[in-house]
Amino acid sequence: MPWWDATETGNENGNDFNRLKLVVQLDAKDTKGRPFNVDKAYNLLPNGRGLNAFMKDYQSWAGSELTEEAMYEFDGDTMMKGKAVMVEIDHTEKGKEMIPVIKSFNPVTAAESNAA
Repeated sequence: MPWWDATETGNENGNDFNRLKLVVQLDAKDTKGRPFNVDKAYNLLPNGRGLNAFMKDYQSWAGSELTEEAMYEFDGDTMMKGKAVMVEIDHTEKGKEMIPVIKSFNPVTAAESNAA
């Protein structure tokens, strides 16, 4: 079952974090047996599109709203790390390569969890 990790990056003072990178480890493996990872990064500066996008993605996965105020207390290690997630992947062209892009995050249903 795919799961994820959250990495926060602080500002120059090391106080508040202003960037967030979600890394999802997929069930699919490469030819050497290593799982594929896909990630999505957010710029969380106040009133930015990245903050709104993350709050929307979090809600679609968790089923609960994450307010801007709650972001001050956000801890990716306790709220998200290692928890199951279903991702919808799309691909985009970057130069001559096709790279995976996370289109959406979704909760794992009980049936999907039991099937894993």
